[in-house]
Amino acid sequence: MKKNPKNPKNPKKTRNQDISYAEVKDALENPKFKFRTLQGISKETHASIPDIERVLCEHSDEVVRLYRRGAHGEELVTTRKHYNKNASIKEKVIGVIINNVY
Repeated sequence: MKKNPKNPKNPKKTRNQDISYAEVKDALENPKFKFRTLQGISKETHASIPDIERVLCEHSDEVVRLYRRGAHGEELVTTRKHYNKNASIKEKVIGVIINNVY
């Protein structure tokens, strides 16, 4: 059974409906999560992972990619603002030591 493309419960973005940084930023700063995986952002924004990667690369100065991985080996990302607000002192110190987050 195919899902209706006009169904608001599953509105996958297409090439002509590019995802904006504001949508990705809202998903990254969702208060339910400390850090996000690309899959989690994709699920929340209904955008493809390559499109999310493109947006993150375009705004790399505002995005933190963590040195550690998620429970299943996924990359963890968030905004600098959200990281500074929610990361523990231990996470910040380790980030400075290994020079992945400043």
